[in-house]
Amino acid sequence: MAAEWIQVSLRAWAADRCVGQEFFELLSAGEGDPLKRQSGSVPGQSALIHLVDEVASTYSSAPEPSEAFAGAVAEALLKGAAWLDARPPGAFAACRSRAINVDVFVGAWINQDQLDLNLPPEFLLACGRAGLSISIVTND
Repeated sequence: MAAEWIQVSLRAWAADRCVGQEFFELLSAGEGDPLKRQSGSVPGQSALIHLVDEVASTYSSAPEPSEAFAGAVAEALLKGAAWLDARPPGAFAACRSRAINVDVFVGAWINQDQLDLNLPPEFLLACGRAGLSISIVTND
């Protein structure tokens, strides 16, 4: 994997307001939730719930650093899928009914011209059930 870091976040925004607290409440992402959250501070800025937040250098001492990094990303994606599936019924529809845009944003920094990222079917299914599109952006 030629990535230095990968973040996969549930992203929510509305052009005319800050939606962080409302979004977190609709998804029951409270203080006790193990996932890192970020509220937007100005209208239109995204609120984020990080499903994956991995840095390749964390695994530099592993026997196979690339494989360890890829394994950590895969494990976090599976946990993210379970977390998405555990949201209250209708939570994502409630966001849309309140004009809150929600998607999954994959951000990565790559040090070559290639990104190898396997999205497990469980993660894709959870995103599909929630009606979430997936955007992938590197080196932004």
